[in-house]
Amino acid sequence: MRRILPWLTQRRSRQCEKSDMPSIGKNCSTKKNFVRILLELGAIFCLSGGALAVTVEDEGLHKLSDAISLVVSNDKSFDSFKGNSCEIIGEKIDLTDTRAVTTYFLTTANACGWGAALGPIWLVRSSGRDNSIVLSAGGYSVSVMSVAKYGMRDIRIGGATAGHPVASVYGFNGSVYRKINDRK
Repeated sequence: MRRILPWLTQRRSRQCEKSDMPSIGKNCSTKKNFVRILLELGAIFCLSGGALAVTVEDEGLHKLSDAISLVVSNDKSFDSFKGNSCEIIGEKIDLTDTRAVTTYFLTTANACGWGAALGPIWLVRSSGRDNSIVLSAGGYSVSVMSVAKYGMRDIRIGGATAGHPVASVYGFNGSVYRKINDRK
């Protein structure tokens, strides 16, 4: 760390005043406090958990286990995609703080059945052998929010219509996600 941030570890002296640290204060204490705050903010961001946003076009989406995919393909919300032989892909999304529950973001592969950059989105909650759809919606992205209800974080489904961004906020009611409000 001394090589990366030499001005952070310098002793109070004229060297600190003349270091290569950007001018943000007149003494070492101000500079060190500034850096400490930046490091703390970085740590908070890194530790905030999981994906902050997942989109229907993410490169990391892949085929999931049959147990998870079948929950979606057997649901009535998937009926309109069956005729197109759409494949289901997805990834884990961190919506809960407990390890006993895993949540998955799912959509259809290769833009199967999509509108213009608007794809189907399913969120599946898995706890032991119990897998259930907690959200079925259309959109482009799912952003994870910090507020949690009944052990699951609120989410924002984002998209755009006619070039105007649209977002809907959803909260968990103990069994499924329900729309809280729309933001344009």
